[in-house]
Amino acid sequence: MVNDITVVFRVDASLAIGSGHVMRCLALAQAVHAQGGVCIFLCRQHKSNLINTISEAGFKIYALSVSRDNCEVDSRCTLAHSHWLGETQEGDACECIPILDELQAQWLVVDHYGLDCVWESLVANHVGSIMVIDDLADREHCCNLLLDQNLGRKAADYESLVPPGCTILTGPIYALLRPEFLLLRAESLQRRKTASLNSIVVAMGGVDAPDATSKVLAVLNRCTFSSRCIRITVIMGALAPALSRVQDSALAMRYPTQVLVNIDNVGSVMAASDLVIGAVGGSAWERCALGLPTIMVVLAENQRLGALALAAAGAGVLLGEVDEIELKLPVLIGKLDCGGNLHDLSVASSMLTDGQGVCRVVNHILFSRDNVCRGFGLIRSMCMDDLHDVWQWRNHSDVRQYMLTQQEISWAEHLAWFSIASTDPTRHLLIYEFGGRATGFVSFTQRGTGGIADWGFYLAPGSGKGMGRKLGKTALDHAFQQLNLHKVSGQSLGFNERSIRLHQSLGFVQEGILRDQHFDGTRYHDIFSFGLISHEWRSAREEFI
Repeated sequence: MVNDITVVFRVDASLAIGSGHVMRCLALAQAVHAQGGVCIFLCRQHKSNLINTISEAGFKIYALSVSRDNCEVDSRCTLAHSHWLGETQEGDACECIPILDELQAQWLVVDHYGLDCVWESLVANHVGSIMVIDDLADREHCCNLLLDQNLGRKAADYESLVPPGCTILTGPIYALLRPEFLLLRAESLQRRKTASLNSIVVAMGGVDAPDATSKVLAVLNRCTFSSRCIRITVIMGALAPALSRVQDSALAMRYPTQVLVNIDNVGSVMAASDLVIGAVGGSAWERCALGLPTIMVVLAENQRLGALALAAAGAGVLLGEVDEIELKLPVLIGKLDCGGNLHDLSVASSMLTDGQGVCRVVNHILFSRDNVCRGFGLIRSMCMDDLHDVWQWRNHSDVRQYMLTQQEISWAEHLAWFSIASTDPTRHLLIYEFGGRATGFVSFTQRGTGGIADWGFYLAPGSGKGMGRKLGKTALDHAFQQLNLHKVSGQSLGFNERSIRLHQSLGFVQEGILRDQHFDGTRYHDIFSFGLISHEWRSAREEFI
């Protein structure tokens, strides 16, 4: 827990912007708050803003006035979304700086397509560090940490757009989701093992400016389904311009249809459904965390690349744009209803994100930056891009000789292992990075509900001297600070003297020796058992500081 950090968010919502930026910032704010931090929002009072929603979530807000029409373009600004700001960047910064001086925040989180390095450089001296949340990679930033949670995005896309030393987090493993999606994940994935189409959710975002929802309902009303108990649920925001029209359409549907407005249990509703017809904003990652099959509709140009990437990964079916709904939706519904690939869509989407992205980002904000600055590196979740490296490390003779199973594993076996382990909520597969490069693998496997876990680890062959202790320190910080473990247990083969010394140097207590416990096909070996309790680590880690 941290009790001395203040995080300020500069984010807006409007008819043009939608609600997704605010909602993902709220998810991050709630996670920081759960760690004892204080979160404050700076939001401009555009039409259809979400200031009341933020306030009802328990966060303080400074409301910024709108000095010019939100659709008016600043002729001096070359940003594609400058009209979203409702002010010049300089004017916005001048309004924010006195507030930032008052708050003395350690972090400022900026989630706005209408802001870039111009605004960030103006406020940089008034906060500790700046984090930018982006999706576009279309402008320069002056920040310490950048997050782009979109599928297919690489750190290289931003390297020329951020200062040297900026930490770049990319991919849906960092998707900012509320805790409910992680809690519902196992139940939702279990439900999808027997795929059928009985419940459909229509979710076009909180605003749905083009009223795609009405077009979808019109098509669904004409469809004939194999199930006799088909149910339709529409999720909308209270500020959606077409809300009353959608509510009227729902009453006239031939299938039972409900319209849910501003609900706080979106995860539960989606987990109980079989298919979503929805937009491709931040809610796409909510659906992936639940393994929920989706027919995707592109509501804005900035959603197109994400939709294409999801479709290419087999994690969703791409319908296209709003004006294609009437022609294409009946065909897609027919295919999925008649023995379609609902199960395949579920498996593919569930492998993209596990619902723990917000925890990883909080780790960077509250803990990892300190480790990086002190030269210890950082811990992040393993993703698909790491599969080949981890496979090669595991099969290298320098690593394999200390494994209980010393034979080489095939690529197919490796893929099967990751497919199962990455969707198991009790297993945490992690990558250790040092100097911006993946350098080691760490796993924690929890036993029961008491916060006790077994760990395993190995470094990339050829890693430098002292890297084991750095990996160990960083991984154990993650275990006790982020996973909130009570105890970490480890084992070493008796002839693995380096592993035994490493456990001892990290503060582990030797709890016993299992004599002749392992037979390698030729001879028997002892296994040394170690344990480290959270309060013991708090004392041991002071030696690293």
